[in-house]
Amino acid sequence: MFSRKKATVFLIAIWALVVIAGYFKANNESTEEGLKPTQTVSSGFTHSKKPTQIGKTDPGIQTSYELQDNETFSGFYHILSLTSEKKSYLLLTFNNYEQIPVYLDEKKSLTHLVSVPAESRRDYKFRAESLSEGFQDYFMILIWSPFNLSLREEVRLGTDNDFYSDQRASLIIKNANPQKFEPNTFGKVHTNKEGFNGFIINKSSEGRLEYWIKEKKKKGTKINYYVQIGNAEKKLKNFALIALLDYKQVPLASGKKVLFGSVNPNSRITVPATIKTPMEKGVHELLVFMIDKPYTKRPPKKSEEAFMPSIHSSIRVPIIIE
Repeated sequence: MFSRKKATVFLIAIWALVVIAGYFKANNESTEEGLKPTQTVSSGFTHSKKPTQIGKTDPGIQTSYELQDNETFSGFYHILSLTSEKKSYLLLTFNNYEQIPVYLDEKKSLTHLVSVPAESRRDYKFRAESLSEGFQDYFMILIWSPFNLSLREEVRLGTDNDFYSDQRASLIIKNANPQKFEPNTFGKVHTNKEGFNGFIINKSSEGRLEYWIKEKKKKGTKINYYVQIGNAEKKLKNFALIALLDYKQVPLASGKKVLFGSVNPNSRITVPATIKTPMEKGVHELLVFMIDKPYTKRPPKKSEEAFMPSIHSSIRVPIIIE
């Protein structure tokens, strides 16, 4: 995204008692038929034995959880949709910046396709197993309109902010402290005359701030692309990068599935990345997520920072295999 920030929407009136720590976002949802009216969806998970209850005592969504050794992280994931028709979503789960399979209603998978009727709420049991001892940065991302998205430029330019929601929490197993953050060293550093404060992916090795709308390639070929990250703030920005192809994590560079880095104040950097195109013909979706402050304990849930976006998405770039 450029300087635009993720839209955050809080439901009001009859839904005011819904847990509001998940991110609410205005969605200009699109399909091959074109743009549709603004819709509202919220989502989030709780580490609890019962689903969250509207209007009743509720443990609420937390920003950190303390677990015992060998304790399974489980609970309920809720999706509240105020859309005017039934919608499908794809749920992805990550732990320490790597995609992991979880059980959702006792089905184990890396990705879970779920549907929610119009103007209703669904609660799903989830369970994440085999979490190692120590500090875990755990987050779940809900992708809106995961398939059959229009190739039109105006639709694609809106997919960085308006087509997903996320929730992130620190899992602390046996009172562990966060791991030491060790950033990678990247190539080109630029002065940030534009005041660019975000990130985009494109084909510019020189660091130009332009969008990459689509790519046509033959199967099994290599695509070099670049992640442009800007910091217009007065303090150092630490980040982690992950890439998804068809919603499954793929390496960014040199076989690494996660890249850690830092951007100095009022600077920009260009991070090189590479993917290999799929073997199947058709449209494939590439997107990159940037996670702020990796290996840092999440702020208290009532703090202002807890409501600020900490996971950011590139636009979805369609890779068209001919």
